[in-house]
Amino acid sequence: MGNDSDDLTAAMAQYIPEPRPGIEQRVLRHVRTAQKRRRRYWTLIPVLPLLVLLVLLLLMLWPRPVPVVVRVTPTRTLPLVGQAVPPAHKRHHREKVQPFPTPAPLTEEEKALQALAASRPQEAQQLLAHEDDKPIEIPQLQIPPLQSDGGR
Repeated sequence: MGNDSDDLTAAMAQYIPEPRPGIEQRVLRHVRTAQKRRRRYWTLIPVLPLLVLLVLLLLMLWPRPVPVVVRVTPTRTLPLVGQAVPPAHKRHHREKVQPFPTPAPLTEEEKALQALAASRPQEAQQLLAHEDDKPIEIPQLQIPPLQSDGGR
């Protein structure tokens, strides 16, 4: 049986290389630094409430803007519900809206046409009547159906 154990150890020695020199020192150094890191977190626990108190104190002492109060006196009061509406002649009238387009004075040609229409209305009507004044006729729109090849 001891012979099998020696054979197994010899076979494993071929596959598993020897550890590099100084591995114990590297592992111990890693364990020590991990312990130091854990100790650092414990030192932060008392600092956290101090930071919260500092922020609260700064918020309390920080100057706040003073609200500005503006008093507006209404120029016209609206009637309350249930009160009578003032008569139309006492209401404020808005400025009249100017017509659009703004009227312009008549040109010389327009004045001559107006004088002709006033003095000889039948002649003016004959002069202004054209055969081209017939209504426009638009033929019925016809669209033939599309030819389908069955989606091929």
